[in-house]
Amino acid sequence: AKLNTIVIGTNASVSDFGDFSAYPAALESFTSIVDDRAFANCGALRHFAVYTGTKPSDLSVSTLAAPLSFVGCTDVTYYGWGVDNFVLEHANTVSAAYKNLSPVIEKVKGISVAPKSVFMALKETMQLTVTILPNDSSEYGGNVCSLIYSHPKVATGSDNGVITAVEFGTARISATSINGFTDTCTVTVAERLEGNYVYRFLDDGTVEIVRFNSGVTGIVEIPDTIVGKTVSSIGDYAFLNCSGIREIKLPDTIEKIGIGAFYDCTELALFKTSPNLKTIGSSAFYGCSSLAFIDFSNSKLLKSIGDAAFRNCTSLAAVFLPESLLTIGKDSFAGDIALKILSVAGNNLSLDTDVIYFDPLAPLTIYSKDNNLNLSSYAAIRSIAFSSEIADVTALAFPSLKTSLILGEMTTVSVDAIVGIDPVSNYDTVAFAVDNKNVIIFKNGKLTAVGMGPAKLYVIAPNGLYEYIDIVVECGEFSDYKYRFIENMAKAEIIGLTNTNLKSAEIPEFVVFGGKNIPVTSIGNAAFENSAVTSITLGAGITFVNGASFDCAYALEAISVKSGNNSYTAIDGVLYNKSETTLIKYPASKTGYVCDIQASITNIGDFAFKDNKHLVHIKFPANLTRIGD
Repeated sequence: AKLNTIVIGTNASVSDFGDFSAYPAALESFTSIVDDRAFANCGALRHFAVYTGTKPSDLSVSTLAAPLSFVGCTDVTYYGWGVDNFVLEHANTVSAAYKNLSPVIEKVKGISVAPKSVFMALKETMQLTVTILPNDSSEYGGNVCSLIYSHPKVATGSDNGVITAVEFGTARISATSINGFTDTCTVTVAERLEGNYVYRFLDDGTVEIVRFNSGVTGIVEIPDTIVGKTVSSIGDYAFLNCSGIREIKLPDTIEKIGIGAFYDCTELALFKTSPNLKTIGSSAFYGCSSLAFIDFSNSKLLKSIGDAAFRNCTSLAAVFLPESLLTIGKDSFAGDIALKILSVAGNNLSLDTDVIYFDPLAPLTIYSKDNNLNLSSYAAIRSIAFSSEIADVTALAFPSLKTSLILGEMTTVSVDAIVGIDPVSNYDTVAFAVDNKNVIIFKNGKLTAVGMGPAKLYVIAPNGLYEYIDIVVECGEFSDYKYRFIENMAKAEIIGLTNTNLKSAEIPEFVVFGGKNIPVTSIGNAAFENSAVTSITLGAGITFVNGASFDCAYALEAISVKSGNNSYTAIDGVLYNKSETTLIKYPASKTGYVCDIQASITNIGDFAFKDNKHLVHIKFPANLTRIGD
């Protein structure tokens, strides 16, 4: 079915006609070339050539068993020697084109293709250029050459040299002149890379993003074109586990989001959609546990959302769906325990009462200003709040929320609104969301600072209006120390030093915050890392400390404990628990080559001897039962 060119041999010397090593051996004579129907239905056949020194009078058209030998071959050019031979007779009999080989042999001295080697993406097309040499023989062009595809399942093409990549792999495309000159292009079909994007071509000539660099962090703005072609699709699992991305902005050209496209993008908080988006695949945003809210109201071509598309988006607080939407898949919002607002435009969306779409623990209200009866019925059966009234909220504000918080600090959040023209204090028909749950979390009306850095707190009204406030979380500072709050701000923990030149550190009994004394009860990991501190004194109120608290305190020579501390004691600069059964920390710079651990010790705590640079010998007591990590 792919047969393109047939060359039947010659009794002249090979050197007269180019390299014929790939063709049948030379024929001294022949009385019958082909039998009846020998090439029937070879629909791809384009060239049939006969080289012969035998006189035309010795052969007749019957030698080709015309016309049945080539029945079904509708676009064949026949080649013969001169202008008076049986091949010409056959061509005339079947009303086909005939070409005289004599000028070819005389003029065509070579063939060249460009490019010689090329990488192509799936579905990409390319024009292969074939040049007949010398240039003054170019008039013969397609009349004297054919293209042969070694692996048409990888790369195939048309008679005019337009190559299409159809599968990953390598193929060779050979251009062969009718007198035996050949040149080859090697095609490698592979994934193509442009910046951080691996892409492929779709049948319509647009580009689909196949994979994204998972090491990228922060904001990603997807381009509308790649290599000059429109980007129309986010492929299946293209952004799988891209856990460093916090915000994605789609271009207006995107029409499809594939299966699992943003699966487990755990830090993705904000998503700007495309107005031309038509479909969202199953599990597209599965496990995007930081996703705050998402607004598809301007995606007016969106028709379907696949199964589990937003499953386990545990921070998702509000979703806005367009009038064009017809279906959402089962478990679309399962596990979304923070979902409070689902606002649906129009009456086209229909939910099956036998299917679960939402998490039963979510504080959800479905809003439909068009009073979608199907949605209201579903909500009633599934015990979900439903409202056909959506207030005209024109402004939102945080009246007293601080923009700077101390690590561990908790604060109550309230919102003021303008509904229509009326101001409303403590407006509660809203949803809250954060864009970085590693910095702040919102729960039960309170904001808690859980990590240091910047974050945004959003408030969203059912009509789609939203507002946000920028918040920065830092450690607290008191005297020479950095601290954070623990146990709902009832206590403080020392986590570092403000004075890098401090030599003797006496841990304070309390820190002052908001005019109150907050007791210091613990020391965090590596609180004295790379410091100049040589001695540390624990206050009477310290109840938690371990070997890791002194990690990388390379200058530390001795630890002491104030009287009245009921949890710890120190002997000769070494820290123990109060009952002297656990050795907690042997300082990194404590001098001496030998440590003879006292007989009461049964446990050596984690990191107890880490970083010490003097010890060469440790004598363990007989009752020792554990050596820590």
